[in-house]
This record gives sequence, C-alpha cells and structure tokens, in this order.
Amino acid sequence: MTIPAGREGIHLFGVLGDSTERKQTEDSLRESEQRYRSLVELAPDAILILDSDIIRYCNPACLALLGASSQEELLGRPSDFFFHPDEREAAALRRRAIRETGQPAPPREFRLLRLDNQAVVVESYPAPCLYQGRPAIQVLMRDVTERKRSEASLDLFRSLIDQANDAIEVIDPETGRFLDVNDRACQLRGYTREEYLALTVPKIDPLLPARPWKEICAEIRQAGSRITEGQHRRKDGSVFPVEINCAYVRLDRDYLLAVVRDITERKRAEENFRLSEKRFRDIVESSLQGMIIHQGGIIRYANPSAATMFGYTTPGDLEGQNTQITLADLNDLTMLKTRIAAVYRGERIAPHPGWRAKRKDGSTFWVTTTASLVSWNNSPAIASVYLDITEIKRADEEKRKLEAQIRHAQKLESLGVLAGGIAHDFNNLLTSILGNACVAHLKLPDESPVSPLLHEIEIAAQRAADLTQQMLDYSGKGRFLIEVFRLDELVQEMTQLLGAVICKKATLRLEAASASVEGDATQIRQVVMNLITNASDALQEQSGVINVRTGVRRLDADFLRSALCFGELYVGDYAYVEVEDNGCGMGSDTVAKIFDPFFTTKFSGRGLGLAAVQGIVRGHRGIIKVTSIPGQGTLFQVFFPSAAATAPKPAASKATASASASTPHRGGTVLIMEDDAGVATFARLVLEDAGFQVLLASDGIEGLELFQERSQEIVLVLLDLTMPGRDGVETLQELRRIQFNGQVLVMSGYSEQD
Repeated sequence: MTIPAGREGIHLFGVLGDSTERKQTEDSLRESEQRYRSLVELAPDAILILDSDIIRYCNPACLALLGASSQEELLGRPSDFFFHPDEREAAALRRRAIRETGQPAPPREFRLLRLDNQAVVVESYPAPCLYQGRPAIQVLMRDVTERKRSEASLDLFRSLIDQANDAIEVIDPETGRFLDVNDRACQLRGYTREEYLALTVPKIDPLLPARPWKEICAEIRQAGSRITEGQHRRKDGSVFPVEINCAYVRLDRDYLLAVVRDITERKRAEENFRLSEKRFRDIVESSLQGMIIHQGGIIRYANPSAATMFGYTTPGDLEGQNTQITLADLNDLTMLKTRIAAVYRGERIAPHPGWRAKRKDGSTFWVTTTASLVSWNNSPAIASVYLDITEIKRADEEKRKLEAQIRHAQKLESLGVLAGGIAHDFNNLLTSILGNACVAHLKLPDESPVSPLLHEIEIAAQRAADLTQQMLDYSGKGRFLIEVFRLDELVQEMTQLLGAVICKKATLRLEAASASVEGDATQIRQVVMNLITNASDALQEQSGVINVRTGVRRLDADFLRSALCFGELYVGDYAYVEVEDNGCGMGSDTVAKIFDPFFTTKFSGRGLGLAAVQGIVRGHRGIIKVTSIPGQGTLFQVFFPSAAATAPKPAASKATASASASTPHRGGTVLIMEDDAGVATFARLVLEDAGFQVLLASDGIEGLELFQERSQEIVLVLLDLTMPGRDGVETLQELRRIQFNGQVLVMSGYSEQD
C-alpha cells in the first residue's frame, strides 16, 4: 500500500467480518419479542411482572382485573396493595419460595381488592423469570369470581334439592336410567344413592311395563310436562301411591326431571272422607229431624223426615220446589227472607224460637229451625234443620206462668244456694263435654268432616259455660270479671232477650248510641234486666211504651248534686243507660224508699231488685237518678264512668284451659282425686296423651291410700277442692304432713276467691 507524502508516521489497521448472521438473529429476537408482547398484551388472563415485589409490567387484562385505567396507576406500586389483607402474608411466602427455589409455585386462589375496593377471586400461577437481565417473578392471574359464585349457587341449589320433602329425580329419557336423585328419593324407596343410580324407571314403577318407556317419554316431550298418579315400588318390594310431576329440561342435552310425592296419607284421607261422607249421609237419612238444603229458594235435597213432616210421600216430591212458597206460612214469610239473607251474608244466626210452617194440605204447625251456609255444586246454599215444636208451643204459655210463680215463690237466699250448686255440678259436666270435644278435635285431621260438628259442640258447650258463670255470679260464688265492653251492645242484647218476657201490651223501643264502660258485664246485665222488668210491671198490663236509651253524656256539678252518687264525684263524660216508661209512676215518698232492701210496691215482689241495682252501681262507682210523676211514668238514669272501647277478651273456662294447655313435662305418675267421673276421665285422657301415668281416686280417703302405696313414683297430685268423705282441704293438709316432695294442683268449679 502506498503511503502518501507527509504521512509516513501514521499507521491504520482494521478487521473486517461478515455480520449478516448476527443481524438476522437480532431481527429474529425482535420479531419473537414482538410476538410475545402481542400475545401478552392480547391475553385474556391478567399478567404482571414483579421485580423486588414492585410491579414492573402489567398487561391490559391486568388493568381491567384491578380496575385501573392506565399502567401508570399500577407500575411502581408494591404488589401487596391489591391483595386482600388476609391473603398478603400467604402471597409473600409464595414469592419468597419462588426466589429461593427458582421453581414455579403451584396454582392457588387469592382474594384481590380492585382499586374501587371491589373484591374478586383469582387463580394465581406465579413463576420465576428475567426482567432486564435481573431475576423477577411473572404472575398469571385468572378471574374465577363468577365461577366461584356459580359453584356456591350450585352447592346451595343442591342443598335445597336434598332438603326437599319430595323425591326429585333426573332421568335419561332415552334409557330411563337415573342420572341423579336427592336424599328424599333415597329415603322414600330405601336405596343408597349408588344403588339408586344403577336402576331404571321400570324397576321402581310396577305399572310401567304395560306401556313402552319411549312411548311415555314421547308424550311428555310433546306436552312439555305432565302430572300423573301411579304406584312405585320400594327396595323391600312394598308398593305405595305417588303423584309424579314430569317435565323435559334442555341443557347440554335432553333430561327428564321428575318430582315424586308420596300420597299415601292423602289417599288414606280420601278413603276416610268417602267412608265418613257415607256415614253422615246414613245419619241424615235416618234422622228424626227434617233436613233440607235449598239454593236460591229452590229445594235441592230433603231427607225422609222432612218429607213426612211437611206431608209429602217421598223426599223427591219436595226437591225442585220453592221453599218459601211451599213450606212457609205467609205471616212468617218476611222473617224467613230476612234470616235467609243474613245466612247468605255469612252471618251466624241463632236457632229461631218458632215459626209457622205449612204442610202440603195447607195446615200449619210450629217448627224451630237452625240454618247454616254450605256449598252445593260449588255454589252457596243453605242447610236447614226443622224440628216440629207444635206440642211444645201449646204448653209454652202454661209453662211460663208456672215458672213465673216458682221464681216469685222462692227466696233470694234459696235461689243463690240452688244456682251455685247447679252451676258447680253443671260446670263439671261441661268440663267433660267441652274437654273431650277439644281433644277429639285435635286428634282429627284438618280436612275431617267431623271437625265442624265438633266445633259446633265446643261453641254450644262454651255458651253453656257462660250461662254457668252467670249462675255462679248470681249465687255470689262467681268471679268478678272487670273488662271494657260496649254498653250499647249489651243493652241491645238484653232488650232482645227481654222482649218476649215483658208485658205483652208493652212496646219496647231502643235508641242505642255508642258507649263503653269498664266493669262486670254480667252485673250490668242484671241492672238492665231489673230496670226493664220494673218498667214493664209499672204498666200494670196496660198498653204502654218502654224507651231504652244508651249513649255518652258530659255531667256537670249541678247534675251530680241532684243524683244519687257513689264514690268520688267528678265532672266528665259518663256512659249511660236510661229506661223510661209511661206507666203508673211514683210519688216522692215512694221514690225515696225504692232502693231500701225488702221495700216493694208489688204484691208478689221480694223488694231486692232495686237494692241489687244500687249495690252493682255502687261497685262500679256509678250514679243513679230517678224521676217519676204519678200517673205519667218513671225515668231511671244510670251512669258509669266512660271508657275507651276495646275488643273484649273472652275468659277461658276450666275445661278450655285444661284442654288447650300444652307445656313441657318430664313424665311420671299423676294422682287424680276427683269425685266427678266425667271430669276425672277427661283429665286422665289429657294427661295420658301428654305421656303421664294416671291413678284415679273418687275421694280423699281413697286417694291417700293410693298415695301411700305409690308415693315414690307420684310427681303430681290433681286435687278437687270439694269431695265427699275427706275434702280437698283436709287431704292437702295430710299431704303436707307426709311432706310430699311433688306438686299439688288444687282445682274447683268455684272461683279462686272461694
């Protein structure tokens, strides 16, 4: 090589090489990196790279998973910030293990908190990697939140299916093989789940071989669903009736879903109902009382006794006729129409005391009837029971006169003793009747046709119990019951009851405005009865008017000074009842004495009626004012402190309380000392049903003998207060002397005061 002049001191050296292969490798790496970046950027799973637990890279899926809008919100932040606080320690341990071992960690589920604090569940796949030449950790995270929710929902659904009361089966419609069943299905048929899933439908349905399985499936597929009744076979070979609800379900393929219900009890109830209906039809057909069902006035059914009573040959002669035109006398037609309308409105009406019915030949006779709303061919109808009381009506007037003579002849003290004794004994009878009816009601299924009849027995017995309580109150042995009640309703009830008792020539008028008082309703009924009967007597069998009024009035001091007051006087609102007649009236001297005991203006009176009225009003802190003019009439005004109206609470009778009580017990033997056999039998029935052993004794002597023999096993003594021989008080004293460790429950038909 020639060196230019003047450059002799400069030397150049160089090495030339071929770089084509290196350029190709670099281009290939760039392309590979680009492809990898594209895959990462487009990956549906979240990918991020951690360097020293700091986020260095995250793909778009990671931004979406953590709720970030750009990488700047995540890059450079510590990785722990998006882990749930409960998960951070476990995540740190996994990262340390990766750095120490250089191996990927197994997949695991973590809870993350997005930037908006919303929780998500992810499946994490961490592995070691290099980032800019340094060791780092690459984490792939897959959002499994919805999957976890679906799994939880599936678990819940499965739990609900297994707890269902009906058997649920998933069936292959092509083969009839069971694909899945719930626990109830296994219990119902006695198979384990593994045994069940090895069966096909024809194996458990004895009626199915009569028709091809695919033919049945085709019918269900066409209809979409079907409800049928059939019989299925248990593992032990027994057959039981079922109701099957089948439906086709399309998921990944066709499935047949069957819900199977054991209807053994329903079938038994239907058969019992059929037999019961036949029994009651036989009773109705053989009843001596006439029974008619009419609908819209047309007779739909009549029993043989009704046909005979109304002068027809067969019940068919009555059916189809108009009950009001054919059976009723014109004088009572309006009354019957009113009662029928009330029954159709759903009102409960009391038995009619008597009305004139018409026979086929036109003759009339007296009947008493009860009526109730029933269903006939799915439409409302009325069932009426007729009792011929013609002979009773003929003797009724003489009977009332005789009863009046007896009532006037007896002294008040004798009546009290008699009423108390009768009420006590009658209460024992009612205890047995009402108690046994309640127990029988509880033992019957809800759909039993006997239940309404037992309910009527309970209602009738309860009414009788109320009458018994009134007798006890009159005798002085009853409970003094204070309650808030409507005075106007009480007076209206009393006027209806007394309308047939007062003078036949008297016209009873009622003007009832709303009023409420707090007191003993029975005692105030006695006040109203005495005032109305006194007003009737004042008419002296002459034509006249008795006006009865109720309401609320504000009394001032002047009025209070002019009246007969009891207790503390105060100005305010008072509920009142007024009874006014236009009879003979009284002079001022007589008015001054009318409340004195044994003072009377009546020839046959006892002189205790108004004395009792005064005592009752005094007990209620009330006020009485009497205004009377000879020859013009008398006005009695009785005032009680006004009270806010509330619904009265019926008091539970002895029998009701006994029958309805349901308390936990520990078992054992109960000794019952009761001289009334009906009460003792009822008590034994209730206690034995509750799981107790029962010993019965008719008096205290026999009871103590039983107690001495079996005292170790007796946990309770049920002791009647009044018994022959040794009574309840003496027996209780003897039990205390023996130091009985159990409990003694004293019971009596009298009140707790006695």
